[in-house]
Amino acid sequence: MTLKSGAELIVETVLEQGGETVVGFIGHSTHEIADAVKKSELGKTVVNPATELGGCHILNGYNYVKDRAAAVGMWHTVGNLLLHAGMQEARSGRIPSVHIGFNSDSRLAGRREACQQVPWQSFNPIALSTTRIERHDKIGEHVYNAFRVAEGHPSGPAYVDIPFDMCFDRIDGRAIVPRGANRADRPVSAAAEDVAETARKLVAAKNPVIIAGGGVARAKGGEALKKLAELAGIPIVTTSNGSGVVSELHPLVLGMAGFCGWKSANKMIEAADFALVLGSRLSDWGIAQGYCVRLPQIVHVDADPGVPGSFYLTHLSIHADAKSFAEQLAGVLPHTPGFQAVPYETRENVRKAAELKKAWLAEVEEKGRADTIPASMWRVMAELRKVMRPDDLLVTDIGNHTLPMLAGVPQHKPRRIVSSQGEGVLGCGFPMAIGAQLAEPHNKVFLGTGDGALFYHFNELRVAMEHKLPIVCIVFTNGAYGANHQLMGYRYQSPSWCDFTNPKWVDIFKAFGANGETIGACSDMAGALQRAINAKTPYVIEVPVTKSEGLASDDVGGVGPKLLIKGREIPVDVEGSLLPGENLIKTA
Repeated sequence: MTLKSGAELIVETVLEQGGETVVGFIGHSTHEIADAVKKSELGKTVVNPATELGGCHILNGYNYVKDRAAAVGMWHTVGNLLLHAGMQEARSGRIPSVHIGFNSDSRLAGRREACQQVPWQSFNPIALSTTRIERHDKIGEHVYNAFRVAEGHPSGPAYVDIPFDMCFDRIDGRAIVPRGANRADRPVSAAAEDVAETARKLVAAKNPVIIAGGGVARAKGGEALKKLAELAGIPIVTTSNGSGVVSELHPLVLGMAGFCGWKSANKMIEAADFALVLGSRLSDWGIAQGYCVRLPQIVHVDADPGVPGSFYLTHLSIHADAKSFAEQLAGVLPHTPGFQAVPYETRENVRKAAELKKAWLAEVEEKGRADTIPASMWRVMAELRKVMRPDDLLVTDIGNHTLPMLAGVPQHKPRRIVSSQGEGVLGCGFPMAIGAQLAEPHNKVFLGTGDGALFYHFNELRVAMEHKLPIVCIVFTNGAYGANHQLMGYRYQSPSWCDFTNPKWVDIFKAFGANGETIGACSDMAGALQRAINAKTPYVIEVPVTKSEGLASDDVGGVGPKLLIKGREIPVDVEGSLLPGENLIKTA
């Protein structure tokens, strides 16, 4: 009889499910799992973060780029409780991830006085599944199911709790370890009558638009989407998760919509009389933050049957993956009464959409000519456009810089923008950049972050140095939480809690063994970027900026910031319930 420890069974199952690296934190509860990982194929790349939350963001960046639970989190007792914000981002951002939390000794379960006993049920509202291992022969099953849930529809975080004594106990090696991966990304086709109804609505529309989200990338449906749009002459706008599913240089692609979107995309939605939504939750961050765009008649398609109609009212909700539906619709459209098979370039709606895009790109180009210090963030993005390759990764934190970062560099491929695209978590940028670089070591990672955001997790620079990650870190410094400074300034005239004293970020990077520089003129930016690109370890470029540019300025392509600044009158009935709004947003 071959005896194996519980830790060995965990490692074996993780490897069987395609896990390739571990982000883990050491403590007495993780000694056995750390040793088992070291002796396995998982031990080739292990990330030991400075904090559990920083580690969770690293894991999110890694798995977002990989689009699967390739990195697995392994955490020590009470430190698990620091994971919540990162796991919530994974849930909202649809990032597949598996977390194994090691808890106190099983003999202490339920005792209030037990030291470092984690209330594992606290993950129930956040994780897609939360389970506790209470039998040795169920270890493989629990870990296997965590992968199945994390990589399903919807994808997101799965949490497994295990008393650490089960890792030390040695048991019969014939204990069940499920073989083969059980993935839930198989194509889901729509009902024929739903496809036909969508085709009729599309043909009847005068100014239709396709809103493409991360589900298109997940289904690898970019080519199918492009063929559908060209066939029907439908402009495409995307969410941040959907950016690049069709190259933003394509004439039918008007860019990213939403709070940090392109003006061309938001104006396209506002002018549309029909929207085909493919693989997007239509979340308030991706599309409707501040209700900055209003959606017309909607057909909403998603591989997760719980998504369509969950936030916006729809005229037709369809359970299907984006690629399959695009292919089905393209097959039905030519046979739909009233359909005209003409080159999309000749359609009037396409011509008007092209004018919107041309005007926005000209505005971006003009903004990028600014030559002042403090520097314009748009000028920085103009310099980035010159050096970034299509496969390079652009990571942005949350703040005033988010809009120029997301709108300033056209995307040619999906999943090239990495950010907190679910919750807008401040400070996640630097650790997510670490995860992205670990996931794709042969591509360059460019990070844009604010000084307020960098304060959160600059200590993960230790990890970046240990793994020799050549991340280009651009930190925009203004000594303030700039977006809040703007919003409070507009609404209250005198901002509060927004200002702080900055360190010299270059000195901090040098203290860790990295390098960097502060630009004194915009003309310095090109040379600084080349030095950063050539560096073998992280390189910081400190860029002084104002507190007035970016998120809450006139750059925003919708009315969202104005809503946040001025507030609004909300109609209520006599019982105090919200009345339906004209923008079709569900109020209940």
